[in-house]
Amino acid sequence: MLQRGLSWGLYVTVLSSLVLNSLVWSLPWDGLNGRSSMNSMIAGATSIEAVGPLRVNQVPHQRHLGVKENGDIGNATILVHQKRPPLFIINRRQLYLYLNETTVFPVNVHNTTLPDIPPLQLKVEPKKGGITGGGWRWTGSMLHYDFPGEAGYQSLFWVCPGPHDSKSPAWTGIFMFGPKGDGRVTECNSLMLHSFGTE
Repeated sequence: MLQRGLSWGLYVTVLSSLVLNSLVWSLPWDGLNGRSSMNSMIAGATSIEAVGPLRVNQVPHQRHLGVKENGDIGNATILVHQKRPPLFIINRRQLYLYLNETTVFPVNVHNTTLPDIPPLQLKVEPKKGGITGGGWRWTGSMLHYDFPGEAGYQSLFWVCPGPHDSKSPAWTGIFMFGPKGDGRVTECNSLMLHSFGTE
């Protein structure tokens, strides 16, 4: 009698588990539709990983697009070893840094006159600004910036040290060349920006 009761209980447990699993997997999960990160329940919000060649003797590590350490706005830069990297979304061809349900900051492209650095810089700011008429988009996992008009697009970015002296701390920024510009930069490292969230 004990074996028969045990078998019946096992049968009920397995059957109810199968029914529950099929019900859970058939429900629509909005946070997983489109491009999103597994740590975000906001549809479309994802971390952006920097992928590029390593320097000699450089240890491989995860690098993500973000803003200077512990900052919300300022120069876009590459953050290393982030347990929870910043999240970004693209809405109406504008790239935004997502902070919470009520706060997003646009990522703007600015002309810069810094020496020996590509002429366009990415900045996270409280309002839209910089070059107008351009737009951001995904092609597969890769982030592209479309220049205004029919000028083309850019998907190769550069991380470069900004000028500093004894009065201002060292910093790095994310830069790119214009649609017809190309040049050599000695102190910068090339990279591409990808989202490896679910699609």
